[in-house]
Parts: sequence; structure tokens; C-alpha cells
Amino acid sequence: MLLTHYLFLDSITSSDLNSPSKTHTIDGASIPINNSKYFNHYRNFLSAKLKKKEINKVYFIKNENISVEVFTNFFQKDCYKKFEEDVFIYFKINQSCLN
Repeated sequence: MLLTHYLFLDSITSSDLNSPSKTHTIDGASIPINNSKYFNHYRNFLSAKLKKKEINKVYFIKNENISVEVFTNFFQKDCYKKFEEDVFIYFKINQSCLN
């Protein structure tokens, strides 16, 4: 899964990037914040997508500065491990944490 603002990437690659949302903000405009009545619904949606598509890694492009909280807010810290490379920040997902 690639979380990016570059929406065109999905259409020019041969792979589905599996982005759960077209925009990625932590202010509640595009993804529910913790106290929102939609928070649990979105968490279940995201978890189900990861499980159904057997997604083991979630990538962020560093220079976009998308907050990793659009992913990490929905899972316990022991459900993922964070890694950084030159271009990407990515998370390996513990599949046993998904519903």
C-alpha cells in the first residue's frame, strides 16, 4: 500500500497501490480523528482492506510529508514496525493484529 497525494501513480503503474483514501490528513477532513464517531468504522475498513489484500507493508513518500499518523493512529504500536530509507518511510504489518 502506498499512501500518497500523487493520485496519478495508481493509473500509470501496473500494480494497484491500494490507497484507502484519496487524501491523507489528520485533521478529520479526510480520515477520522480519534474522537470521531467514524473512527472505529474507518479502523475496521482499513484493517479489513489490509487483511483482504494481504498487504504486509504500508509506504509513505518522505518528501510529501504525509503524517504517518494516518496509518499509526488506527493500530496498536506492537502491530507494526517502522523503517526508513532514503525515499520512503514504511511500516511492516503484523497480520495477526488485523480483524
